[in-house]
Amino acid sequence: MKYILYLLVAALLSACSDYSYTPTAKTETPKEPSRTLTREAAKAAIMAKYHYPLRMYNEVGKSYLISSNTNGFGVTVDLGTKYEDVKGMLDFFQAKGLITLKEETRTDSGQTAYGTTVRTWNIMNVILTLEGEKYHLNDSNGMYRVVVWQRNILAVTGIVENDQILQAAAEYTVGNDMITPFGEYYDYKGKVEALSQQFVRFDDGWRAR
Repeated sequence: MKYILYLLVAALLSACSDYSYTPTAKTETPKEPSRTLTREAAKAAIMAKYHYPLRMYNEVGKSYLISSNTNGFGVTVDLGTKYEDVKGMLDFFQAKGLITLKEETRTDSGQTAYGTTVRTWNIMNVILTLEGEKYHLNDSNGMYRVVVWQRNILAVTGIVENDQILQAAAEYTVGNDMITPFGEYYDYKGKVEALSQQFVRFDDGWRAR
């Protein structure tokens, strides 16, 4: 009887030694989209929708009229911005080492039934320096386009949610940073705007409308 009992115990131990345990891999449950619109999520969505930060530019003329004169018959019509109207701005840029100014005299003559007409223009030409070229974006219609600053979201200042219609409104402010030497001239470089953005909650989260 003892012999039979020993055989049973030995068989049981042998069966246990042959069994290998394989743990079952845990399957992670997908996270449910947040039902609350956070300020961080709202800011990221607004930046993506409007492509913030935005590079802003102003235009500076390549030449400005100082004065004009007509000898003979005819009249000279002066169009565009006069040098005297932008002298303060150009002096500021020149002091910053962004531009150089070069005066030039241009003449044009024409023959009429009454005789010869000679027109003379005194022009102030604007040339970008190597320092100014760092902020040169492109040209348009005889104007330099120069970068003045970067428009960016400063902060999301508040969020109001309406659970019944699955919508929310985020209030936020935008302002200017990374102001260039060209941008330092303008008084409104520090302007801050308060704006609002609407959101709708979908099954996969919040989306800016």
